[in-house]
Formats: sequence, C-alpha cells, structure tokens
Amino acid sequence: MFRPLILSRSLSFFTLSAATFFPTIEIFAQSAEQQKQLFELVKKIGADDPKNVSFRITPDKDGFSVEKKGDAVSVSAGTLNDLAAGYGYYLKHGNNLFWSWSGSRFSPKIPAGTQKFSAVSPWDFRYAYNYCTLSYTSAFWGKKEWADEIDRMALNGINSMLVQAGLEKVWQLTLEELGFPQEKIAAFIAHPAFAAWWNMGNLEGHGGPLTQGQIDREAELGKFIVERMQNYGIEPVLQGFVGLVPHNFNDFYKNKNDSRVFPQGQWCDGFVRPAVLDPTSRAFPHVAEIWYKNLEKVYGIRGKNFAGDLFHEGGNSGGIAVKNAAAAVQKAMQKSAPGAVWMLQAWHANPSAELLSGLDKDKCLVLALCKNMATGTDSARTYHGAPWIWCELSNFGGNHGLYGSLKLLGNLGKLTRSRGNETLVGIGMLSEGTETNPFFYDLFFDRIWIPREKNLSEKEISSWKNNYTLRRYGRESVPANQAWEILERSVYRPTREQEGCTESILCARPNRNVQKASTWASGKTYWNPNDVFRAFALLVEAAKKDPALARESTFRWDLCDVGRQFMADLARPLLAKTMAAYDADDKANFEKYGNAFLDLIASTDKLLGTHRLWRFGRMYEMAFAKGETADEQKKSVRALKTLLTSWSGRPGILNDYAHRQLAGLMKDYYLARWTYFFDAHQAALDGNPQELAALENKINAFMHKWSNGETSYSSAPQGDTFEEACDVLKKFSPFAQEFFSVHEK
Repeated sequence: MFRPLILSRSLSFFTLSAATFFPTIEIFAQSAEQQKQLFELVKKIGADDPKNVSFRITPDKDGFSVEKKGDAVSVSAGTLNDLAAGYGYYLKHGNNLFWSWSGSRFSPKIPAGTQKFSAVSPWDFRYAYNYCTLSYTSAFWGKKEWADEIDRMALNGINSMLVQAGLEKVWQLTLEELGFPQEKIAAFIAHPAFAAWWNMGNLEGHGGPLTQGQIDREAELGKFIVERMQNYGIEPVLQGFVGLVPHNFNDFYKNKNDSRVFPQGQWCDGFVRPAVLDPTSRAFPHVAEIWYKNLEKVYGIRGKNFAGDLFHEGGNSGGIAVKNAAAAVQKAMQKSAPGAVWMLQAWHANPSAELLSGLDKDKCLVLALCKNMATGTDSARTYHGAPWIWCELSNFGGNHGLYGSLKLLGNLGKLTRSRGNETLVGIGMLSEGTETNPFFYDLFFDRIWIPREKNLSEKEISSWKNNYTLRRYGRESVPANQAWEILERSVYRPTREQEGCTESILCARPNRNVQKASTWASGKTYWNPNDVFRAFALLVEAAKKDPALARESTFRWDLCDVGRQFMADLARPLLAKTMAAYDADDKANFEKYGNAFLDLIASTDKLLGTHRLWRFGRMYEMAFAKGETADEQKKSVRALKTLLTSWSGRPGILNDYAHRQLAGLMKDYYLARWTYFFDAHQAALDGNPQELAALENKINAFMHKWSNGETSYSSAPQGDTFEEACDVLKKFSPFAQEFFSVHEK
C-alpha cells in the first residue's frame, strides 16, 4: 500500500535556479471546487495575480516543480496535495514569504522574474494533530479559522489530518439508534474543549450538556473541514469505532445479551471513563456498522483512514485476548471501508506487541509520539513490523515557553538509520498546542522536503536561521540574527527528555518552593537565562536601529515572546530571594523583591497586551462566537476558562495543565493568585499568621469564581510593543544583572 520512497529528484537544501517557462498554460484539477479553492488561495495570499498562475496535475510525477518567467507562474505536480505544497514552497523559499499560527507576512506583489525549482518529499505520510491538539488549540475555531488552518497545512505539504469536530452528532445518531434516551446521550457528549479525552476514552460529558444547535453546528463545521481538506488532496482521518461506549451502555442497549462491556474505572481527578464494548462480542460488529454508517452521514464521505486507540493509557481488557480484540476492530473497519488504514497512537506502552500481533500490517499505521526533543529517540521502536510515523510532541497543553530543537530536526537523518527504520514511512506534527514557537515549526515543515537521510550541518542550520529572520521580518537585521543564533544554541537545544517547555512559575499555583505550573511538566532550566536576556536586548536593539522592524507584526510577536520568556526566567530567583527575606524576617527586602515578582506578571500582561495574538481576548471572542444563544455563549466561555485554569472545575492534578501566558489572563488570574500569596505572607510578618492558614481555601474560591465569572475580554491590542519592551528591559535589567551573572548552566 505504501509507494516507494523516491529521493533522486529531490533538490539539495533549497536550491533555486533559472529556467524557461511553459509555452502553454493549462489548468488541470480534479474538480471545479478544487480548482476554485486553489485560485482562491492565490488571491488570498495576494502575492501573484491569479490569472498569471496555472496548476497542472501530471500523472506519475513525483513531488512538484515550479517555473516562473516574468509574472507567469506554473506549478506542476503528480497530486493535488503537492500542487498546493509546490506553490507554498515557491512563496517561501523563492520569495521569502512567511506564514504561521504566530503571525504571517505576505508581500503585496512578487516582482517579475525567472525561477525554477522542484522537490520531492521522502515521506508518504505528512500527518497533523493528535486528539489533544483539537481541544487545546482549535476547540473554539470557526469556519474562518479552519479555512486559514487548512490553507496553512496545504501550503506546507501536510497530506493527512485528524478530524474531531462533528463527532458529537455521530454519537448522538448512533446512541439514538441503539435505544438511548436523549438525556443520557446529552450526559455522555463532552464539550469540544474536552472532546479529545472523551474520544480517547478518558471521560464522559465534561463541559456539557450541549444544545442541539451546538451539536448540529459542530457537525456542519466537521463537514466543512473535511470538504476543504479534500479540495487540497488532504486525507481526513476520521474516528473509528474501537469499542468505546457510555459506561451505562447495557442499561439501554436493546440486545444486551449479545454485548459484553468492560468498565474502565476512573481517569484523573475522578472522571468516569467510557466503557469498552468487547470487540469479540456479537454486539460489536452491529454497533460498529451503525457507527460507520452515521460517520459517513455526518461527514459525507466514506473514510479511508481511521483513528482510535483500544485500551488507551492502560485500561481493562476484561481478560480477553487483546490480539483477537484488535483483529475484530480492524475487521469492522474493513467491512465499512475496504482497504482502510487504522492509525494508532503510540504513547507509553501502547500499542502493545499483543495488540499489533492481531493486525494486518498493511492496513495499520502507528503514530509514534516523540516528546524527547534532546534525541528524538523515545519513540523509535520497531512496532513489530507495523509501519510508523515519527511525530514531534514538543508542546503539552498549549503552554507558552521557548522550546523545541532545530538540531534534532536537522539530524532526523540519524533516526532514519536507527533500528526498525525500515517501516518508518512518515513525519507528523502532534503537539497539543501549535500556536507557539514558530522558529521550531518552520524548520519542521521544511524537513518535509529535505531528503530522508540528510543531516544538516551546523553551518547549514546557521544559514537557515538567517533565512528565517529574513522571511519572518521581511528585512535583514544583524542584531536579530544574533538574537536567534543565541537562542538556537541555548533554550532551543534541550539536554534532557521532558514533557514540553520548562514552565513559568508565574502561572503556577502559588507556593514558596514552586518549580512548575502543572503536574507532569518540567521545572528545570537547561539553558543559561542570561542567553534569553541577551537575545531580548538584541531584539530591542534591532528595532532601535531599524524602526520599520517594530511595524512588522511577526517581529512584534517575537519581541513579546522573548520578553515574556525573559521575565519568566527572572521569576525563579526573584521568588527565592523574596522567600529568603521572609525567612529572615526582612520586611524591606520581602516587599522589594515580592513587589518586583508581582510586577513581572503585570509587565508581562502589558507587553503581551500590545499584540492581538497574545491576548486572551482572542480566545474569549472565538469561544463567545461559538454560541448563538446567551446560554450557549456563557457555557462556551466557561468551558474555555475552565480548560485553561482548573481543567476539571475543581482542585486536582489537572489544574493549570493548559495554562497560558496571555494578556488578561496574566493580570486577572495569575497576578490575583500571587497577590493572595504575598498578602498572606505579609500578614504573617505583621503578626497575623491566620491569613496563611486560610490561603489555600481563598485561592480555591477565587479560581472557581473567576472561571464562572462574566468578565469579557477583547482581542484589540493596547499600547506599543516596542515601548513596552524598552520599559521591561529598563525595569528588570538590574535584577537580571544581579541574578543571571552567577547562574551556572
């Protein structure tokens, strides 16, 4: 089923050359809708006049080629997907345009000229998303945001993407047919913000119940997503039926004598998990047939690739042979869609050797989630002969922090020669939060077109960095290049395996010894914080030397990001100094350093508030827009606030897992919590220790009140990014010089 990997026509690292232009321009597309969408993309970018651009599908062609002469551009490829990718490659590497979740830069018009280049991806599969991405990143997206996202993925060459929106309707139709009453169906369906863990079998109903309008609109959105993907030749990955059913399934299933249901107990913070319908029972093929029928009804297509994990993160197999259960799941998929591929997530010990032994290896694919940004090898298993995709997992929960490894991406060629590499067939982007670290993701997308066993030298990575700043900012800048050189060799070179970025304690539940915000993350810095301080100062210097830089949205986004990281790094020694003063009964220094710590949060809020993409109001407005009635709007906003704060709606180990450094959230939530903390300690210094005893309950009450409050937030930026950055540098440089000069890596 997998085509041979062809490298011979692939260019060396981003080579461009001149050539003659096709004498005859013809437009070939598989349908009128696909042709229309391609030309709408050209118009949307605005770099070329659509009447001067042609797209040609050439059967049996590997990869793409682009030729330009004068104003005319001709893109030729063997697949629809490679047509869009070829145009994106031409824009990016031929004309220095830039697009990302973290800001884009399109020139008004590309000047006339002569160019020729081509590329072939060594990967059959270029995959995007795990379930968590679709809740942490895009749960509140509407059609506009999804249209932009699918455009972005098409331009970068992604050819397979997971779809989650619309499963609410699939479940409703399926459970109705199985005899469930509407109130029990409503209690089972989770809000899209928590749908990832619902569809992975971790919880039921969280954030609900949804109205019928919300369910129907999510189904409409899901169908829109699928259609737009297909118009770019991107294959949607739909949810397969792996046996997940409501925990009370046998209370309502009409043929309960045919079914055998295995309870799965509880997940984090007391969530009741869906049960698993025994795939070897007589009921399973009946329920699966209904599921796949409704899946096709909702999305309008018969799926070719299906996601779904059996006994995700452990679970109770009820004593049955997992091998036989897996075979039964795959058999039901094949009956619905002959030749379909079951795509399984490899996380911890899943999928087990026993499970894989029951599968037809030609009809399964393992998504190997890699969280080790130091070596990239935590996912390099053999998977017992099953084909697999190497998938970066550099972000958890959508947390903000400079993180990722260009060196790792540059040296993926070493991974392709590792044990079991003969079944490595793809590359994937599976981070839970994607709206971070454009520096890392930009090279990730370039890696799609670099020959499989090519390793980038330090010189090539350095050259890439300089091209990156040129494309991202639209102009040369020596100080900016120096800043990113420092960052790439420091914070962007992790030295150990950890789950995502090193978290900011500014977002942590207040504690005198706190090192991280969430339960499973890292609180250790592996870089010298002085490097981030120097890089931030260099970016400020770059804007001073070239004021036009500060007018570029992409530069201002980066100035916010690096400035935010500088203040997050400074928080650790400041907290330690504050608490040392408290222990010494030194009221003057407790007040000095404690106020400086609180000012870090306030200043972070002000800096981030100058850029729309760094404002909590952007997410708030999207969440609000997802509702049509006042009640829907209120519940949607509450789901957003809950996801980013307590997660579960109560104190527990999931609290702050999805914390974000966003303007509005920093000031109104994190600053308030830390103010309670320092006020209680100040009161203790003043002889009132009862305030410390009441602190935990006071913070819990505040968290609940804020998540359920009705304060609105705006995406409209306030203030000037450059001026705020200068203020941050002036205000906190003395503290950086005090603390960072003695830091040891």
